[in-house]
Amino acid sequence: CFALYSFLSEHGHDVRLIKYKPYQKDSSLKRLSKLSPQHMWAYYRYRKAQQSMQKLCGVTRDFDGFRSTYMRYTEKVYYGFDELWREDWSDYDAFVCGSDQIWSPKPDEQLNAYFLQFVPLKALRIAYAPSFGRTELPAAYQQQLHSLLRHFDAISVREADGIRFCQSAGMEAQLVCDPTLLLNPQVYKDLTGVRTRDQKAFCYLIKWDTLFPIDEVRDYITQECEGVHYFCTDGQEPYFEYEKEQSIQSWVSAIQMSAISFTNSFHGTVFSILSHTPFIAFPLVGESAAMNNRLVSLLTRLGLTDRIYKERTSIKEIASTPIDWDDVDCKLEEFRQLSENFLLEALQVQTEPCAHRICFLTHSSVHH
Repeated sequence: CFALYSFLSEHGHDVRLIKYKPYQKDSSLKRLSKLSPQHMWAYYRYRKAQQSMQKLCGVTRDFDGFRSTYMRYTEKVYYGFDELWREDWSDYDAFVCGSDQIWSPKPDEQLNAYFLQFVPLKALRIAYAPSFGRTELPAAYQQQLHSLLRHFDAISVREADGIRFCQSAGMEAQLVCDPTLLLNPQVYKDLTGVRTRDQKAFCYLIKWDTLFPIDEVRDYITQECEGVHYFCTDGQEPYFEYEKEQSIQSWVSAIQMSAISFTNSFHGTVFSILSHTPFIAFPLVGESAAMNNRLVSLLTRLGLTDRIYKERTSIKEIASTPIDWDDVDCKLEEFRQLSENFLLEALQVQTEPCAHRICFLTHSSVHH
């Protein structure tokens, strides 16, 4: 959300992020009590893994500090759709939802929030790069999609399948880049202050089932690199020694300074591209495989699909294949300009910056 917030602010808008929590304040225990024994056990294991990792590593994340430094929020926290619905939003001219997988199938109350059903009719409603997180939608969801989209003034998505879903609902949508790509890479260099590279590898893994040949990756790092900057989400296997500081700035700076990047993360790949760090992207498998869509869409557009790892391909061979960064930058700038034009035209920005007050709704947590 930092990137979209910054882009809108740079173009003269007064931006607030809505503090939205999908559930009521007192609903945590109620929700847990309704889980099946299998889901309760899975939740317990997740929490234990999360606590073990944080205790073992003593990692510093400070996401809240980053948010409070660089972004402004609504004063109130809205618990559930009803609180959003009852609020007086008349001071705001436009509402932007996105990006991330906010439109993946979920309970109706959450869909109503992420499709901006609480917004006054006189305000602009804009979708910027949300994802459905699926290659196919449940039939019931597809049937209600038109009613969820019909009040939007402009719709964009970040995957080809998203355009197909919108068109099936009788609505037009435009393919745009992820918000992180809207900003000039210099913005991220200024954020971290990194100016030189080391000879370490960057490795960042999110705890999803992934086609990741750890032994081959380890061998490559041992032979070709001088160490590894290892970041991972809670519960992920400790393949290497963790970085003690896993803040947003340290995560971005590690990508910028590394000689090569290994990741199953979409945003890990995005920042590797922005930093001109050679990378190998490891696809998700099993139930999570549908989330590869956004990665494939971006790398296809940039001519970089050969950086996606496939079974029985060589890590060393992919790593040694040079990337034509000049060509990538040209394609990325074209995509960035198209996406920027979509957003600015949707906001009806004239030659002089206007002072729209904008509420920007996204997930309440940070995702990479």
